[in-house]
Amino acid sequence: MDLLYKAISSQIDSSVRRECLVFWNDPTGLFEPFISKLKEEIEDGGKKYKLIHFQGSFLESILELHSMMQDIKKPDCLVYVPYIRREEIKDTPFLEAYLSSTTLPDLPSDLLDLISGGYLSPEQLEKCKESIPSGYKAMEMAIGGEEIDPSIFSTPEVVNEFSIQLLCGETTFLDHLESHPEGTLSIIRNAFEKNFGYLPEIESLLFDEREREYSEKKQDHSIFRIPLGFYLLGREYVSDLENCNPNSEFLQKLQKMGNLYLDNIQNVLNKLRKNYPEAYRILAREIEETGNFEDEKLKRKSEELGVIDTFIFEDTIHQKETLRLLETLKYHKAESIVEVRRSSFWYREEKNIGEFWKWVELTTRLQKQISISIENFKSNKTLKEVIEDYSKNLYKIDRDYRDFCKITNSILKHSEYSLDIRKVRQKIWEEYSIWMIEVNNHYQNLCESKGFLPDEDLQQRFFYHKYIKPFMELGKTAVFFVDAMRYEVGDILKEQLEGLGFNTNIFPIYAELPTSTSVGMNVLVPSTKSGELEPLFDKEERKLVGFQTGNRQVRTIQDRQKVLEEVGNIKVEWIRLDELYKNYNEKKSSLISAGLTVVHSEEIDKAGETGFLAKGFDFFQDTISKIKFCIERLKEFQFENYLIVSDHGFIEYDIDSEF
Repeated sequence: MDLLYKAISSQIDSSVRRECLVFWNDPTGLFEPFISKLKEEIEDGGKKYKLIHFQGSFLESILELHSMMQDIKKPDCLVYVPYIRREEIKDTPFLEAYLSSTTLPDLPSDLLDLISGGYLSPEQLEKCKESIPSGYKAMEMAIGGEEIDPSIFSTPEVVNEFSIQLLCGETTFLDHLESHPEGTLSIIRNAFEKNFGYLPEIESLLFDEREREYSEKKQDHSIFRIPLGFYLLGREYVSDLENCNPNSEFLQKLQKMGNLYLDNIQNVLNKLRKNYPEAYRILAREIEETGNFEDEKLKRKSEELGVIDTFIFEDTIHQKETLRLLETLKYHKAESIVEVRRSSFWYREEKNIGEFWKWVELTTRLQKQISISIENFKSNKTLKEVIEDYSKNLYKIDRDYRDFCKITNSILKHSEYSLDIRKVRQKIWEEYSIWMIEVNNHYQNLCESKGFLPDEDLQQRFFYHKYIKPFMELGKTAVFFVDAMRYEVGDILKEQLEGLGFNTNIFPIYAELPTSTSVGMNVLVPSTKSGELEPLFDKEERKLVGFQTGNRQVRTIQDRQKVLEEVGNIKVEWIRLDELYKNYNEKKSSLISAGLTVVHSEEIDKAGETGFLAKGFDFFQDTISKIKFCIERLKEFQFENYLIVSDHGFIEYDIDSEF
């Protein structure tokens, strides 16, 4: 395989791998011979992407492109358009593909500059450019490509690109030369020394004599992958240490090199981490497994490690220290560690590591909110101030605690520090419990001193007149009665509906006391007489079951439906959430004909009565998903307004905090 073909196809491979869709406009058609070879390789299975080659018919090419874009798997693709100038693309059907893709240079000289790194020496590049007027074949002949040219490593850019390919374990241009003459490894070794300050003695540290002799005999340059990686990552690691020396003599030697070549070393490693994260992950783990960092793993402290986290064992050390700080209530110091970790490669690329640090972020934020909110809350003098404070500030603590419990359950599945994590969970639960008690006590004190009824617009008993009736006057309305949906869960639902394009607002009201379904659900429909409630009691079971309103009783779903129909003089369609979710098409005609639709969900409340928390803190998500689905279906049935209301909330108890 000739060198020019390999250089161009390697650039295309890389571009397609990163961007999926690549557009190549070749105004003179110079590279059509290349495309012919590429097409053959694709047909033989040598390439995994598709090729769309414009050959004069816009219709054929666009149909082929459209068919490819309709494929669910969205296959990678190169679109090659010859004999059309770039400024003319806007007048062709290719404009959309051109604008939505990454593009290769249309000028041959610019393309050669782009693909030359790691493949063509400066002399070869110049010869190739000089041959452009004579065509692609002449360009191939001008650079040859059967043996290595020592001058190919004469520039830092070429050495860097070659090094990245080598460290990735990818095919380099040397792999496609028919012969590797004696001295190839020396040429490469000298290039590494000149570009990075590479120390050849590292090869003796990692390989025995037999392995080195075999590679010298074969002139196999792949032997440099681990030694070069060890050197580059080792240099970065020791340069990032703070106020300490590494344990091994060789690492100390690397540290003494100071900043020499360090900028170029970090440039290569940063490109490797950015463009080839999986290759970097594999390389770093392999270098750890050489056994040359065991003392560092055992003896290094978190505060000595700096900010880069070259190796994954550094993150492990930081995790241990952070858990110690959280257990000893030193939240501020733990927060300072996680702030630095946000820029770490492992934070971004290792799911479990990223999840751990997000858990730490949430833990420290939650503790901070708990510690500063209670005194502010105690300054509230009225029930109106209490509900305003909760709906603006305090509900975020409940929401964060819910997320904290969910993430804790998740990281416990894979963390080796489960005991420490459980200890932190218990401490946060203790602080959260104290916070809930103090918030509740202040609320109770206000009720005792000022009365338990808030202003009329905050009372649940006036929900129909304040919300349902005005919304019905604006257009076709559906009301969702959701048992036991806490305020912060409503806020989550609000965000998700906004993500679907709905204009949403959330209004806090107080639940009627006592906070039970028999009270809350029955006062959501008109149940008052002159603004007051007359309770109904079951004498045998000695409990409140509903309300008396004149000659009417409001205690069952049928009663609520009848009250709404009588007061509004309309037909009310009452349907359970599960039934609408499963059979919405069958209910279409009755939903459209109704003057008001009420969708009722008891899932959350029933789960609470039968051990809700055993189901986990993400149980609400199922109900939220069903509500979203049903609202989208109702929108298709020309519904314009949606009210979602709950009868009451409840205090959550984290049973998993006990161990």
